[in-house]
Amino acid sequence: MNDMALFQRLGQEFDGRAWMARELYAAASDWLATRYPGALIVNEFSIGSWGAALIDIAAITENEIIGIEIKGEGDSATRIPLQAAIYSKAATRMFILPCPSLEAKCLKAIPKAWGVLTVAYGVVERGEGSEYARKQEPTRLCVAPGQLVQCLWSDEIDRAASRLGHTFGRKLYREAKAADLAENIPLARLIPEVCLTLRERKWIGKNVRWAPQIVGAA
Repeated sequence: MNDMALFQRLGQEFDGRAWMARELYAAASDWLATRYPGALIVNEFSIGSWGAALIDIAAITENEIIGIEIKGEGDSATRIPLQAAIYSKAATRMFILPCPSLEAKCLKAIPKAWGVLTVAYGVVERGEGSEYARKQEPTRLCVAPGQLVQCLWSDEIDRAASRLGHTFGRKLYREAKAADLAENIPLARLIPEVCLTLRERKWIGKNVRWAPQIVGAA
């Protein structure tokens, strides 16, 4: 019996024991690349708070930041309410991807606005069973402009402000510049500008990949 046949025979019980967080990253990355063609996919993406808050993996499109919080074997669901409160301020959509053994606890902890992903045999899919009641795209989030702008470095804030036609009037520190930009530019204009700036960034020391474009797409 080959490995895949054995894997399928053991089924969900083996699947649940096997999925450590590090193993879920690759599956999540592939799912994002398929669902969001042309997206920049970043592991451990800083979602504001100057690096204090990290989404496990995120896809940055031209006008969205889609995050996935991963919970593998040995992880805990207790931090999800705090993580949800922070991530939902800047990410436009969020999903949870738990290993099978943590699904029940994670589903109780996440907000209704988050989507649910499941994994089996190395493939990630939407959790669309009746027990999830989440068949549509997750609710659009991103309600805190200040948190969104904090995803950018100081020079990136300057570049974004210039493209948006905003001047600071005097020399400001990064935190003050971020607050000023967030206060004066509508969120509808900020989101695509932040996404553009992040997609232009030269990422150093981060695991990033570009999702392939769909051939013939506009």
